[in-house]
Amino acid sequence: MEDLLMPVQTTLKISEIEADEAKESPRTEVSQSVSSAQEALELLRSQPSQSALTQVLTFLDPKSSHGDGFNIKAPTALSSQLINVLVASIIPDFWPLLEQDLHRQRDALLRCLRSISALGAICAQLRLLITASKTEGQKADRRDVPQRLSNLLAVLMHLLGDESLTLDIWTNVNTVGKGSAQKSVLWREHVSVVATSRLVSTAAEAEDIIRKSEQEPTPARWICSGSKYAQWLGWNIRNMAENLALDDVEGWRSLSGLLGKSLSLGFTEDLLLQLCPGLLSKDEKSSSPRFQTLISHLPQHQQRNILYTLCRIISRSIPHSAQNSISTSGQEGSKKSISGCAALITEIIAGNSHLCEDVIGYLIGLAGGGAGEPVGIRRVLISALSSDEDAMQTLLDKSMQQFGDKLYIKHTPTLYQDALAQVVLLVAGYIHRSNPMHLFTMARSSIHINSISNRLAASSLRARFLGMVVGVSISELVDKPDKQMKFGTEELETDEAKWYKNLVHVDDKIGTLDDLKSTLHPLVTSSAPNFITSATTTARPEDSKPASDEKPKPPKPSRKAPASKPEPKKSPGIIEVLDSSSSSEPEDEDDDEDDDLIPYAKPDSDAEDSDDDPTLVTRKKPSAPVYIRDLISGLRDVDNYDRQRISLSSASALIRRKAGFGTELSEHCEELASLLIGLSDKFSIDHFQEWRLQAMIALLVSQPLQMGQWFSRTFFQGDYSIGQRISILTTLGMGAREIAGYKSEDAQLTQSLDVNLNAPPPHPPHSQSHSQSHHTSPPNPSDAPFPSKYLPHKLHSLYSSSSTSSPVNALTDRLQQSMIQPMAATAADSLSRPNALKVRTFSSRMQVEKRRGKPVANELAKIVAAGFFLPLTGLWWAQLNAYSSSTSLSFLSGVGGGVGRGGGRGSSNISNSNSNNIYLSPLLLPYFLKTLALILHASGPSNPALPQMTSEFWDLLLSLRSKSLLISSASASPSPSPSLSEDPLDSSAGSIAVLESLLFAFLTLLDINAESESNARRLAEEQSRELLETQEWAEHVFEVTRGGDEEGDKVRMLAASVLLRTREVVERYQRLLMGEMVDF
Repeated sequence: MEDLLMPVQTTLKISEIEADEAKESPRTEVSQSVSSAQEALELLRSQPSQSALTQVLTFLDPKSSHGDGFNIKAPTALSSQLINVLVASIIPDFWPLLEQDLHRQRDALLRCLRSISALGAICAQLRLLITASKTEGQKADRRDVPQRLSNLLAVLMHLLGDESLTLDIWTNVNTVGKGSAQKSVLWREHVSVVATSRLVSTAAEAEDIIRKSEQEPTPARWICSGSKYAQWLGWNIRNMAENLALDDVEGWRSLSGLLGKSLSLGFTEDLLLQLCPGLLSKDEKSSSPRFQTLISHLPQHQQRNILYTLCRIISRSIPHSAQNSISTSGQEGSKKSISGCAALITEIIAGNSHLCEDVIGYLIGLAGGGAGEPVGIRRVLISALSSDEDAMQTLLDKSMQQFGDKLYIKHTPTLYQDALAQVVLLVAGYIHRSNPMHLFTMARSSIHINSISNRLAASSLRARFLGMVVGVSISELVDKPDKQMKFGTEELETDEAKWYKNLVHVDDKIGTLDDLKSTLHPLVTSSAPNFITSATTTARPEDSKPASDEKPKPPKPSRKAPASKPEPKKSPGIIEVLDSSSSSEPEDEDDDEDDDLIPYAKPDSDAEDSDDDPTLVTRKKPSAPVYIRDLISGLRDVDNYDRQRISLSSASALIRRKAGFGTELSEHCEELASLLIGLSDKFSIDHFQEWRLQAMIALLVSQPLQMGQWFSRTFFQGDYSIGQRISILTTLGMGAREIAGYKSEDAQLTQSLDVNLNAPPPHPPHSQSHSQSHHTSPPNPSDAPFPSKYLPHKLHSLYSSSSTSSPVNALTDRLQQSMIQPMAATAADSLSRPNALKVRTFSSRMQVEKRRGKPVANELAKIVAAGFFLPLTGLWWAQLNAYSSSTSLSFLSGVGGGVGRGGGRGSSNISNSNSNNIYLSPLLLPYFLKTLALILHASGPSNPALPQMTSEFWDLLLSLRSKSLLISSASASPSPSPSLSEDPLDSSAGSIAVLESLLFAFLTLLDINAESESNARRLAEEQSRELLETQEWAEHVFEVTRGGDEEGDKVRMLAASVLLRTREVVERYQRLLMGEMVDF
């Protein structure tokens, strides 16, 4: 029987290992103190006892003085051997004992390992143990590999848990280094170990092995987190910079090299948030601040990276009240915030011409002046440049030239044009106050006149509006009242136009860094990070995780009543309710006589009352929140099941109730939305996804303009998973339709979302029609025969195909049917008998009016462009530009560094450098395209911003053609694929869902514009090239797609629908197109 059993895992305790080793080879004792390093090495190799180890560590301790002058931190062969023995043998054997009891010896050991060679040795030993744990067919060492990994990580965290480590290593390099060449080699070795992902990746892999061997999960160690490690790097770099002399050129150059290498980790914001405090104040002996001295030794592109990162931090940190308040009272309230941030930028760019040019490039270049962000960041940067008159004049000339460029107007997203218009107006105001003659000369120049003319001649309503606002605002500054430019349109009397006109009167002064204490607290406040404190004070490696990041285990709902008064112990009384139906005794014959008696009502049932011990039942339950702050507090209480459940279930109703009552909701809506997006289903609450989505939709409907822009920015800039981003898109799509008046039609789509909406399937779901998804729902368990082929209801919902269908997919299927069915009916009618033989049934006028629904005002049309559609499309381009800013993008064009959507109209192609971009993922891109299509459809054909939205959306869709279909490979040779002749997707992971969503978006765009005669004519006049290119591409998709299965037939159906819509417009306006497209 014993031969049939095989041991799976053997765990030896430290005491057992030491006992076994003591039997095999006794520990070496030392009768006298160690006198040489060679003797210490021999003792360490001969399994020393505790007393011998103490004497060896005392001898090797850098704090003690030696007669022979040996330094274990020196780069010699003997010191390397000693460090290797300490890491490979002493730490596995003695570290638990040193950490618990022998703190003096532990500190001596850590001081011996505070060197470049020790950090490299620990990293190498970790890699060796990781490789050994993955090796199959070999027995591991007698010591448990996970335990040894845990010991090494604990030692590493103790070594790194000191702000002076980098400074100590630099001091040691200068001490032991012989010549500048050796010092440079030693420092480069330190940079390669510390400032790269070498330590983080190795520690994370080791922790993964440790977690797999543990029965109960422990909190993650901070050293395995890239953001925490970047904070530690910034903390150490800042400490060294604060202690370096300003005339130590070599030290600043070496520290700048460490900072430049640290930027490659990808956590620049976390690094700067720890680096900036203490370095932005000027030194008493020099007027040059330390931060500027540090970055002056960096290459120009790294300086630009730091500057742009600080701009992003500032943009998110400025209070919302200070962002868009342009009036005099608003300026007084936001004076400190803007002035303090301007002082910060001034400290950085002072005396650096390259950084001044980078600020100008940020305002008018690829970054678009922080396109999509509020005006606050542009006010800060322009205020920082206001002291340099030449830079301001250069910025005004370049921005005005780019503002009026025809290609820029035609191909740049609206968000970029809005930001550039704000820059022009802000700079014009500063120039008018400092040098009015220069502004007067510019207003009379051909650049200004051509800019306004090109804007007024543009086909986009938004472009014309911006041209009128800029022209009128500058004319009011330089012209007399009787000669000022006036258009007399209602557009210039709106609140938005007045807001733009007030930009020329904004006069932000440069303040001091003390003004930042209330705005950018992390940038100006010096405080020790939590993980450093925990790493230096705790005794166990698992406790070195910062307290702020520790996640408690999911507790079970508490059943204990609050102990208000101690009560005497007594046996609880049990009340048993007998069910007559379950009784085995026969019924009384006199039951019929008791029918006239009224029975007592049964007590209210409570699931928690079923506990065996009645004293453990919780009678005091949380009540539903009545204020928004109570709702936020309840959602944050992740350890209280009852409170979180009742808060989430009542969130939607509370938000809608508070929408028109006071400012409580508007002041906390962004905080509440952020909390809802990141909320996780810790307790597997029923209807969790339904309640969460309904609460997010209620927020969007209550504050449509503010929250529409906020959700759009969060989708691109927030640190969220793909599932959470999909929930944001669902909120935008469903919320837009509710605002447009489709709430009753979409009411059922948010139901039954308990099947983890935040976990998309491995491949993008191919949505089913409404009728098909209806048949996948399981029958009522009580009605199902036994044995049933259905799983239990919850498991069936989890594994059925309907679980992959989201509200966006359901709406897409419904709209597809509504758009394709009329075309199919028309096509079938054209193939039937002649019209003269057809019988038509006419209804009376009264019956027609009775069936006609009451018209509802489309409130979405008023805000859809500024609140939903244009932020999504503009930030999509901005994100792609930012993702590929280091490469040459084929879809960028424009003058003066402007951002374009394509070299020609609709001919833009996304660069291959974006192949790993999450926003081009087949899991996310279909939802994004469908959401845009749903918003466009909900806005209706009478939307005044429809031309601008059509132009933006069409350029975006045409830019994805090369990513959704490989034309060259698809037509080359037949493929055994039943659906397409070749894999149609390039960088979208080979998924056909992107192609389906792209065709649906094309169909929606054409269908909305084709409903109106004027809109269809506008397509032929202004989007003729896009129209013909879409027709050619749809025809190609239809030809190369092979039918015979569901996917292929659906793609062919959508392609045929798009082709039919384009041909209708082309045939109707063929003469007009021939006049416009003679050169096509």
